[in-house]
Amino acid sequence: MPFVSAIVVAAGSGQRMQQVLPKQFLPLGAKPILAHTITNLLKCPLLSELILVLPATFVDHPIVKDCLLDILIPVKLVAGGAERQDSVYQALQHLDPTAEVVLIHDGVRPFVTSNQIAQLLDRCQEYAGAILAIPIYETVKEVENGIILGTKERHNLYLAQTPQVFRREIIVNAYIRAIADRFVGTDDAMLVERLGHKIAIVLGDRRNLKITCQSDLELAKFLLNNESNAI
Repeated sequence: MPFVSAIVVAAGSGQRMQQVLPKQFLPLGAKPILAHTITNLLKCPLLSELILVLPATFVDHPIVKDCLLDILIPVKLVAGGAERQDSVYQALQHLDPTAEVVLIHDGVRPFVTSNQIAQLLDRCQEYAGAILAIPIYETVKEVENGIILGTKERHNLYLAQTPQVFRREIIVNAYIRAIADRFVGTDDAMLVERLGHKIAIVLGDRRNLKITCQSDLELAKFLLNNESNAI
């Protein structure tokens, strides 16, 4: 079984929420959002270590300790950078020397499942990487200055999610090359794609939402309550 390093990116300031706490630490039910994310991520027994990227001022914060209760694998806390890409790069510097596979996940996607992770790791054995993605069902318009320029064919368009999983040497090299080229991608897969590697997709789930604004948080509370009532 390969050594899998799981990077959870939770270094954002969460300004869109207009809260004192960054959004990853806002309560979702009885626990912070980040605690749910970590708990669900580590339900997968295939992960070997956790590298948690945080705002520098929260590395030693008590709320982080509350998010890391009962964890049975090694945990490393890393201060993030100015942007998400900087934060992931910081985490890559702390990979275990024996790590073969790197999983990267958003700290504010609390509904990831073990089955999704297992499928990603399986696909990564054949390809440079694999990501969760969901098909686009709505009609997609290209717009400029409030005017429609055209309609995009949607049958082969997907929305990328996390986790995203890559072979270690490929994702590390992709980040090194991006820094050298001053290239900024919108997700980790984009940095790998530009080097010509093939990345597979695993069908994601709309429940695997990224909490970025208050309406997302309200939806997450609804989903969590439904889960609790189903148990």
